[in-house]
Amino acid sequence: MQAIAMLRWTQAGDRARRPEGAAQMLSTIGVLLFLVVPPAFAPRFYRRHCNLFLGGVRLAFFALPIIRDPADVQAVFEAQPSTRLLGVVPDLFSVTLGARGLALLMAPILCPLSLAPHLALAAFAVERCRTTVHMCASPMLRHATWRHRFAALHRLVGKLPLLAPSPMAPSTPDLECRVALSFYQLLLGLVLPSLLVANLQAPMAAAAAEARAAAAAEAVAAQRAGGRGGGRRARKLTARGCLGLVRWAAAEVESMLQHGGELLLNRGGSPLLTALAWWSLLSLVWVTALLLEQPGLLVATGGPLADARAA
Repeated sequence: MQAIAMLRWTQAGDRARRPEGAAQMLSTIGVLLFLVVPPAFAPRFYRRHCNLFLGGVRLAFFALPIIRDPADVQAVFEAQPSTRLLGVVPDLFSVTLGARGLALLMAPILCPLSLAPHLALAAFAVERCRTTVHMCASPMLRHATWRHRFAALHRLVGKLPLLAPSPMAPSTPDLECRVALSFYQLLLGLVLPSLLVANLQAPMAAAAAEARAAAAAEAVAAQRAGGRGGGRRARKLTARGCLGLVRWAAAEVESMLQHGGELLLNRGGSPLLTALAWWSLLSLVWVTALLLEQPGLLVATGGPLADARAA
């Protein structure tokens, strides 16, 4: 659907006539071909290096210049918003397309990875797609209908007891638009895909626990053997021990993220704890959106950065 939107709203024919436009389209097709060609023509090699391929495709796709091109799919914002009662539904779908929401959502499905590398790549993808200045300058989002919607959202959030220290609210309609879009992109690009990955990886939790125990045992054994050995053999065993410790630490991080996902998905836990976890997460995401669009707020509101400067 995101690809169809790119063809529909980017005027692909006009873009292909320009050298830079043709190069962007060919690079996009070339990156996506890596999802098809290696599994079809080199299946064994692909299975051995599957995670490297999938991570590389996600990194390369969101690194493409076309992702941040204001003349690209964000042209969906040229239309006027609907003033009907349920008009927010098609308007929100247009915002999802223009904000690259479908690409952010589908990337973890087409290129699934474990939670830790997924979160790193998802954060990179959100930052690449976060062209809120251009989006909020579009006719659709500058329309009074959307400005009223953004203002109502900020009034609602301002009345809620957030479980994170909230900086001051945006003071202009443009900032209200940018914060709301950043919050929406963080939900689409980080929160929802991460929950999906955690849900898909839940059956592998036991195997991951065994892997952590094995990595820890290997690290301890290698360190003990390194202390008794000498010379090159000792250094080799010490290197193995360090590698084992790195694997163990990565597995522990993975386990923590998995437990957090299971808490949010209410897998065998208390509904009250799940509700508290969701409230904390959404509070954190909202404050993150505020700080992304107004990075000087930590200093202006007397936060830790202000204290450090005063000192």
